[in-house]
Amino acid sequence: MKLELLGFSLEAAQRARRPCMLIGMRESTSVRVDRRTRDELRLLADADGVSLDEAVSRLVGAERQRRMGEALSQPITDAEQEWLDVGLRTVTDASG
Repeated sequence: MKLELLGFSLEAAQRARRPCMLIGMRESTSVRVDRRTRDELRLLADADGVSLDEAVSRLVGAERQRRMGEALSQPITDAEQEWLDVGLRTVTDASG
């Protein structure tokens, strides 16, 4: 109420109280890591000119890709081969 009398809206006051570093960030949480891990992450983030959040997101994405690549490098099972053969026959039959 007092802020409104001074020409400020409650919404503007709430925005002003928000720390600037959080503006534009997704909802945040804390993750506990040891200091060495934190320092290594900081070095990676600084080298790329990104925030710690972005560095973690990139590392998560890279790990996800590594796992997909590992899964795709495994030999396929008989059931997977049969499924692929059915698909191939379907395409072959439809084309002529």
